[in-house]
Amino acid sequence: MSIFKDFFNFFIMQKRGSRFSIHFRFLLLLTLLVEIVVSITFFKDSNILFTVYVVGISFAILFAVSNIRKVLNALKLPLIFVLIGFVTMLFSMIMGYATPSLKTIILSSAKLTALFLVIALGFQWISLREFRWVLKKLGLGKIGSLATVALAVMPVLMYLYSDAYIATLLKLGKNKVHKALKPIIIHAALLSRDYAQAIYLYGLPKTIQIDMKRFDVKELLLFLAISLIGLALQLLVP
Repeated sequence: MSIFKDFFNFFIMQKRGSRFSIHFRFLLLLTLLVEIVVSITFFKDSNILFTVYVVGISFAILFAVSNIRKVLNALKLPLIFVLIGFVTMLFSMIMGYATPSLKTIILSSAKLTALFLVIALGFQWISLREFRWVLKKLGLGKIGSLATVALAVMPVLMYLYSDAYIATLLKLGKNKVHKALKPIIIHAALLSRDYAQAIYLYGLPKTIQIDMKRFDVKELLLFLAISLIGLALQLLVP
């Protein structure tokens, strides 16, 4: 189950931000996310170079802000599911069933990987404080407070799930792994109660004011370059 822990650990938001401004990071992440979603939705059989470009940009930033081994370990779980889907479709193709072309299967798998990397990049590149601060500035202060609590609790619940699964597997064997559901529910209920009591007694933490530096010329040029290259590859290159 270490593969699950590696995956869940990757979605623990960083305590610190980045030397880049929050405006640059949010806009770049939003742009990459919109572009890859548009590609998945409207360009299912094209955008090969664009997909490679998004994967490359995401990897480059992740390697800069996170540990390389941590990135590669986190990719194991989604790549396993992508591989299972690829093998299943390939087997169906060999058996003569109607399936998408091999190019479509490979490209779809690559785009899903790119989407995962962009989402994961958001967790590694933006801190909880920055995320909450931005939502407050958008007039979503209460939602931001609840969202940050949920994002802080989620990895803990996933770790508890992993431990409960391993304990059940060792004690009862793999044929009765479903019995791990009961301790998982109990753990989740106890943790939720503890958080609810803490919030009731002390309230939600106050939103900390963050020194938000604005776009400088270098960041603006970098954002425009990355965004426009991605847009050109998406629209002009098959």
